[in-house]
Amino acid sequence: MKKINFILFSILILFSLRSIHGQGDFRPFAEIIDEISAVTSNPESFKKEIFENIKRTLNDPATLNFVLKEITGTGSSASILKDLNIKFNTFEYSDTSSIGLAYDFNKVIKENTLAADANDKTGIAFNLSSSGSIVLTKHPNPFDYTKSNLSFHFYKSIGGAVAITDEQVIKKNELEAELVEYTDIDELNKSKAWKEYLEIVTSNLTDQFYFDFSLNAAIESNQKFTLKNYAYGAKLGIDVKAWNQESTLANLNIFDWPFAVVRWLTGTEDNIYPRGSTIPTLLVKLDYVDPQKDPWRESMSGLKMYPRLGFEAAFKTLAAETGGEPVYFSANLRYFKELDSPAAIKHINMDEQFYFTFALTQQRGLYISYTTGKLPLDQQTNDVYEIGWVWGI
Repeated sequence: MKKINFILFSILILFSLRSIHGQGDFRPFAEIIDEISAVTSNPESFKKEIFENIKRTLNDPATLNFVLKEITGTGSSASILKDLNIKFNTFEYSDTSSIGLAYDFNKVIKENTLAADANDKTGIAFNLSSSGSIVLTKHPNPFDYTKSNLSFHFYKSIGGAVAITDEQVIKKNELEAELVEYTDIDELNKSKAWKEYLEIVTSNLTDQFYFDFSLNAAIESNQKFTLKNYAYGAKLGIDVKAWNQESTLANLNIFDWPFAVVRWLTGTEDNIYPRGSTIPTLLVKLDYVDPQKDPWRESMSGLKMYPRLGFEAAFKTLAAETGGEPVYFSANLRYFKELDSPAAIKHINMDEQFYFTFALTQQRGLYISYTTGKLPLDQQTNDVYEIGWVWGI
């Protein structure tokens, strides 16, 4: 008998169960395995190897992403979950390896524009969001922190575009008619028409400043909800974009200069210039935290409400392109400081959290990251390596 690829065979069995269930005639998995094993020369050995390989298969992030895509890739569920991003990965920390996932959900429930023109937009929005990480094994979660948030936003955007002249409109239309004739993307990117088109567009873009002030109500917890906080507060976000690559602000984006060199060395771009669209975003927030479940805090200082200051900076840019697929570098820094905290809380360093992570990732594909620090509810600092697959629904 030829050697069987047990991993592939196990996956086929799992999907056959899904197919059988869809036909309304579901049979127990163990019963199907027993029937298959009966025709082999060593049934017990066959069953053992099948189950071991299924276990390994389900501990593979790529497999989990594939299954998730199959389940939610079509139909109404895809529409419902379009605001959800899930990343299956493997955590490596303290000589421990575990399979897990990180998720991020952001849904704009309602948005109204109060005023808008080419250079100025003001509006309000009502948002629901949730984020966190979950470990799918019995191993501890290195960043056991989830947050669900309901927020009301008032935002304002200034700049971003200037009026285009009639002559530029005519030239732009002519170039667009020429560009649609290209069928090869590489030829398009190298064409003189494309460069002229970009020059017209970017020359009519100005620096853009975006401000977002919000009021928030959130629930913070660990994976098992043995620790839980309610947090009420306000935050201010600032995002600056220098859309014109020749602007002074774009050239002052020191964070993107190393990646500008990498993009040039890898042939992703034909010149060295930083992207003003990747200037880090900043967020400052002040919360009043109402601890509901926290045995450590309760034993030392009681479950009293306390103010907490927070700061966050985020950066993301194109690092290179490989095989036509973009590879992005991202970094995130967060800092939390409990104000006027009791001496007992300070003594065990629960009044302050610092968290930093950076990653290389494809839009949908390989994800590699390193994280150090801790978040609220974490009681110790962890250094964690992650490798997995990103899938946005």
